[in-house]
Amino acid sequence: MAALPGLAGHLAKLLMTAAGARATRPPAVNTMISRAHTRHKTWRATAAAFGVSESTLRRWRRGEATPSADSVQAMRSWDTMSRMRKGAVPDSRVNMSWEFDGRARTVSADQLRLAQGTMEAVRAAWIAGGPDDAVTAFVTRIGDSWYRQRLAAYDARARVLDQLPDAPDMTPDEEEDYLDLALDDEAIGAGYGYGDIPPEEVLGEEIQGEISEYDMVVHSL
Repeated sequence: MAALPGLAGHLAKLLMTAAGARATRPPAVNTMISRAHTRHKTWRATAAAFGVSESTLRRWRRGEATPSADSVQAMRSWDTMSRMRKGAVPDSRVNMSWEFDGRARTVSADQLRLAQGTMEAVRAAWIAGGPDDAVTAFVTRIGDSWYRQRLAAYDARARVLDQLPDAPDMTPDEEEDYLDLALDDEAIGAGYGYGDIPPEEVLGEEIQGEISEYDMVVHSL
């Protein structure tokens, strides 16, 4: 199964166990029930983990009733949490590696100027809402505007390229042509809307309205 594209893939490696990181599609209801029962040993404890009565869980198992959308989300939240490492990864262990302008870059939490408690927030967002919410929680906590904008743009491109139909060997020029058709340059640069987050919505260090010449020199090194 293919890895999650973009920033979601990076965050999955940090938060998930090896098996969890490979699980890119929502599991079926019966799969989640079976997995929870294996973990909790009894049907009563399994029902409690999903926040329902044992009789309700029994009807789901027998096909006599269908879980509501809220119930399915609660099950997925539990299932996701069960595949994550115990406790959030410390912010200090965050290292993001990605290719930008033809160069491979690796940046640390200090360089990104991550807000305190970023990975705790990202873990909670993933459990509650899935990888898209986790990515948004991460991006809004990057205090360095240069890195935030470019990581958001990288994420946008990775998501688009992940949808390429049976074209794994595209050249960089062919990829650019595809991107031009799929998204305009402004949309890619904005990273689907979270590349240009207003300063008051950024939870990392306070950012400047414009990137200084000094910053540009530092980031180009």
